[in-house]
Amino acid sequence: MNIKQLEVLRTLLATGSTIATAKTMGLSQSGVSRLLQQLEADLSMSLFVRDKGRLVPTPRPCFLPATPRTYCWRSIGCRAMRRI
Repeated sequence: MNIKQLEVLRTLLATGSTIATAKTMGLSQSGVSRLLQQLEADLSMSLFVRDKGRLVPTPRPCFLPATPRTYCWRSIGCRAMRRI
């Protein structure tokens, strides 16, 4: 798991689509998908359900962005990642 993957997850949850995430982050749509798949593989869990080409978040990616650079992951056991 790395910071870029977490940023993709946060942005994807905020924007609701891989295309909007890609535009926001200056990445390709395939790059966003790849980073998300790597994050899911690293965590050994699905963070989204794929439904007719759309990503629907599962309850697992529940995190609270306390600040734009702080992430608290309650559902996967990490207490916090502070100050990227």
